[in-house]
Amino acid sequence: MDVVLLEQIIFDVGANEGHDGLSLALLFKDCKVYAFEPNKYYIKIINNHKKKIEKIIGSKINNYKVINKAISIKNTSLILNISKNVGAHSLYNFNKNLYKFKRHVKDYEVTKKTRVKVIKLSSFLKNKNFNNIRYLHCDAQGSDINVLKSLGNYIKFLNYGVVEVSSSRKKDLYQNSNNNFNNLNKFLKKNNFIITDIKSNDPFDNELNVFFRNRTTHNRFNLTWLQKYKLKFYQKFIRKIVMGHYKIFLYKLIFKVLND
Repeated sequence: MDVVLLEQIIFDVGANEGHDGLSLALLFKDCKVYAFEPNKYYIKIINNHKKKIEKIIGSKINNYKVINKAISIKNTSLILNISKNVGAHSLYNFNKNLYKFKRHVKDYEVTKKTRVKVIKLSSFLKNKNFNNIRYLHCDAQGSDINVLKSLGNYIKFLNYGVVEVSSSRKKDLYQNSNNNFNNLNKFLKKNNFIITDIKSNDPFDNELNVFFRNRTTHNRFNLTWLQKYKLKFYQKFIRKIVMGHYKIFLYKLIFKVLND
């Protein structure tokens, strides 16, 4: 009788250039990392970065897969707004009041619109053999709460996560997204999650990174000091590889020591 192995899953939604998801894949080799990125331009960049990293470390990153789709509450296709600010591409339009209050970056202007495929995480998980969603890293530019909602009943399998939201409704970056702290807080409480940390994402507290855990989860993603060091190192290591840093041999040596 064949034994079906159950996956431990990590999601990276809004992968951009892939740094966060690839770092998590290097740290948690026992997990399958699924990265979602709707912008085809970034898919090419992610695959290029992955090849560079694999060449430097001398092994394949087999537990990482990038998927060219956006995540939201319906399986459909939608318009993705490509912004002049490379970190602000979104399924939503920008709010018109952006320049009435201080923001840390300018260039909130749409330069291009393109149609992209959208899927619910519940649909993605439907035919997957898994025992838990160990972590969800989300930076979906106005869609973060919808990403959580898209899990449907599978949300009970989510152990830990981090999402980005506006600090208040007044400071919502996108029109009609309702992606703000108050709405997130209500959703998390309703679904048995506890907020564990909140970090401002800019000098003016316009956007927040909100960390949370399932109330029934105990120490499954609490990192040891060594894991925390490794994760920070992998993130820095990947940036150096991407930049073609001249001292990459030194980082390669440290990587080897950490993984022996």
